[in-house]
Amino acid sequence: MRLPPEVLERFVASYFSQRERFLAAPSPAYLLDGQALRARALAFRRTFQELRHPCSFYFAVKSNNTPRVAAILLEEGFGLDVSGAPELEGALALGARDIIFSGPGKTAEELRLAAAHPEVTVLLDSFGELERLEGEAAARGRVVRAGVRLSPEAVSPWSKFGIPPEELPRFCREARSRPHVRLEGVQCHTSWNMSPRPQCRFLETIAGALENVDQKSREQLTFLDVGGGYWPERGEWLRDDAPSPDPLGHRLEPASPLAHYARDLSRTLGTHRSLRALGRLCFEPGRWICDDAMKFVAREQRRGALYNGIVLDPPSFGRGAQGQVWKIEDSIRSILENCRRILDTSQPYFILLSCHSQGFSPLSLGRCLAEVFPEDAAFLESGEMVIPEADSARLLPAGIYARLFKH
Repeated sequence: MRLPPEVLERFVASYFSQRERFLAAPSPAYLLDGQALRARALAFRRTFQELRHPCSFYFAVKSNNTPRVAAILLEEGFGLDVSGAPELEGALALGARDIIFSGPGKTAEELRLAAAHPEVTVLLDSFGELERLEGEAAARGRVVRAGVRLSPEAVSPWSKFGIPPEELPRFCREARSRPHVRLEGVQCHTSWNMSPRPQCRFLETIAGALENVDQKSREQLTFLDVGGGYWPERGEWLRDDAPSPDPLGHRLEPASPLAHYARDLSRTLGTHRSLRALGRLCFEPGRWICDDAMKFVAREQRRGALYNGIVLDPPSFGRGAQGQVWKIEDSIRSILENCRRILDTSQPYFILLSCHSQGFSPLSLGRCLAEVFPEDAAFLESGEMVIPEADSARLLPAGIYARLFKH
């Protein structure tokens, strides 16, 4: 299905209305509309503050790590949600006083850095991470605030985002036995939220898990972090099936208005007392906040650019506003074929594909690349990504990769 001209015109109208600003900038360049950024931040806060429930807001730095973006949002009363030492160091350098450290697979150095700063709350992803944070905090004689991330997916060899909800009671008991870690909250991040349904369904699961947490642990829990992943209302362009040479062969999938998230979240909280008892709600918007503020300008060919390298880490799945399911196993071929169209394969080039989805192996992921780039398959390699555990010879699985470097 071709996108109707009126849809395209609405989508690009705001860009063309500012073309003189863009063309006056050096190329390539980022233009930051600070006023638009502040307006989006204010709109997000006002929408969820209507819940009449204590709320805190954190900008997900991974969605745009330009320091000026974070600085403006700090001025607007946001905290910062960081992943990894560089983002944490950047947040501290900006003077952030309320930081959530949510990156998975935290290294010993990253936990050490977090434990040294009282403005940081660490979101823990595993029992092992709890133990390592206890060691780093004990070495400094500090008590570190923490939360625990619960995983919305079934446990698999590739799971990296938190613990299963049914493990929450045991995790709380373990945390209470660690004198230098104070477990204060629970986090759930469903990601790629085109509608409120996945988020609300997961919150209902968490409500059931909280019923089995002992009273002393529940009294210590003071926040519920519902994550981010809110999609801008203009939606996303998706393909239905096999790739087509027509670049307009997509459908525009609208996202639910932000007010619908606030409405449905309010209903879910109203139904479950165990969720309301957690007190403060934390939100970690990223793309919804900064999507309209940053414009990438490059004076390249008017019709299509060619690149020398692409790095992609596609999600396992996604849901549309009407419940449509996007699955990596069904769409990875079309993603790679679209990438091929913008790679200059006549010159040295590379493509790096990582994957954290159950059902793929290094061999099958490499085969996906080989089928799309058959003439250069000799340059292909694939394998498993791992994270070395601190003070141990063990390697923790962190996904798989396939890459092709044509010299």
